[in-house]
Amino acid sequence: MKVQQQCIDEFPMIKRGVNTGVFAIENEQVDVYDVHERNSESWESFVSSLPDDKCCHVFTHFPYIAESDHVARDKFIHILWAPYAASKKDKMQLSFFARNVLISLGAEGASRIEAGSKSSLEYGDIREKVVRNITVK
Repeated sequence: MKVQQQCIDEFPMIKRGVNTGVFAIENEQVDVYDVHERNSESWESFVSSLPDDKCCHVFTHFPYIAESDHVARDKFIHILWAPYAASKKDKMQLSFFARNVLISLGAEGASRIEAGSKSSLEYGDIREKVVRNITVK
């Protein structure tokens, strides 16, 4: 799957946490759907802005308060967004080519979240997954 140059160009600002990026699968390639500043947006507002009918690679920094020291932190996450209304072909491509997209963008270190509905991206559920992934056992 080809990743458009605009996605690659936008990605450094997303990885640094300045912007949030939503890259949609269109015509068997990954292209920019939406890129915007993330500082003024709540998690709920961000989730509600995701498309209802397009499979997307979503990159953002998830904000949370650490329980151990009560410090505000964030974690770079990659959401494989496959809503119910998206085509089966796009869903298969999203999953099959996810690793290639991460390598093309230089995003292998992002925590992976899979979601098919906005209710599966509720703040508490995502916080639990993020904290569980960064906790050393």
